[in-house]
Amino acid sequence: MSILRKNKIRSSISPEIIQKYRGLYPGNELICKAPASSLYFHPDGEVVACCLNKGAYAFGKYPAQSIQDLINSPQRKEQKKYIAHDNFSLGCKICEDNIVAENYGGLMARTYSSLKIKFDKIRRIDFELSEFCNLDCIMCERDKSDKKSLYGINFVSELLPLIPNLQYAFFFGGEPFMIPIYYDLWDSIIRLNPACKIIVQTNGNVMNARIERLLLHPGFLVAMSLDSLNDEKYDQIRKNGSLRTFMENFELFNNAMKKKSQTMQISACPMRINWKEIPALVEFCNKNACRIFFNHVEFPDYLNLKNIPSGFLKIIIQYLKSQHRMEGKTDIEAENSRAFSGLLQLLEYWLSQSLVWESQAVKITKHEVYEIMRNSFESSNEHFINEILKDAPGEWLIDERSQSKIKNIDFKNELQSLLNHNITIENIVLKARSLFKLNRLSNIIYE
Repeated sequence: MSILRKNKIRSSISPEIIQKYRGLYPGNELICKAPASSLYFHPDGEVVACCLNKGAYAFGKYPAQSIQDLINSPQRKEQKKYIAHDNFSLGCKICEDNIVAENYGGLMARTYSSLKIKFDKIRRIDFELSEFCNLDCIMCERDKSDKKSLYGINFVSELLPLIPNLQYAFFFGGEPFMIPIYYDLWDSIIRLNPACKIIVQTNGNVMNARIERLLLHPGFLVAMSLDSLNDEKYDQIRKNGSLRTFMENFELFNNAMKKKSQTMQISACPMRINWKEIPALVEFCNKNACRIFFNHVEFPDYLNLKNIPSGFLKIIIQYLKSQHRMEGKTDIEAENSRAFSGLLQLLEYWLSQSLVWESQAVKITKHEVYEIMRNSFESSNEHFINEILKDAPGEWLIDERSQSKIKNIDFKNELQSLLNHNITIENIVLKARSLFKLNRLSNIIYE
């Protein structure tokens, strides 16, 4: 389907799929209201409509551009125009995939449906102003020890005129409760717009008297991140964290939410190392009257469920289907059942993609890859080659484009370039394994 025909923007999704979605969720002219009413500030200054646009489509960068300039940017106007025509090609591929896969429970666009679009006002702002964190989660490839931030007192001052129009303000990290500027922003929002809902996404491993005081405000809400109920698995995923501490704080946060007649959301990351935990996480949420949300994990590629062998994906789908209860006694249980069903539909969609990829892929051997790198490297780099090919099978599948790239790349110069940019050997090995499609075979855990 041609996206642009005679300069007219066309839907990037078939009319039948769009019609089915609108039939299930009527009442909103726009499938996603984020470009028209939302801003998302990233730690590096990139400003986008929502978190899923990161690195794919941006309005610009702060502080090189003022907040008002970002709001008025041609990039924002263009994305608004595309979404108005149900075209998701400007940075919205993940939501497009979820719509096509009918994973509506995991559709990020739906989280913006309650925004009131009026006179181009910003109704929601997501703040991810720092990567500083007390944990070192395996799915987060950031420098969590860095306390520096591009955002300071001038940012807060620039933001003040927008606060009275906000319906929602979301705070992410790092760990939000460890980021000092957030406390200033929370005070400003509560003072200038007490009706604005403040939602903080926490790992649940931080608690102090100031947090307890903030919880007394009716609009100060908390969502929590949880990927396993097993102590050993939790420690493996959320390094430096404690499941016991999480549970203690969960009781406090969840009770505070219930007193405000609000439903706690638990956000989980389905990955290769915790896929068997998913039914238990759903049951935990049902038991505690919490809503579950499954994050769309694509990176790092050695942990995601999207790019794995079809045989492994079939086993995962079969197991999860056997554990899935379709009925729900309460509204929350029914909603969580739909979220589980949506995840299964997304996995089925990924399975169909995997089968197509495998049918078009070619075989490459460990010896072939070894010889290509050995001819490029000096003998002193033998240990580096061995690290890349560690645990590699005798042969595996690779797409023809990657195979061609491998044969033409100068590995010696590429390695030196990455080292000059202070990329660690560990991360260079991961990049190389990704290029060779070995990350498709990493962390294949059946238990």
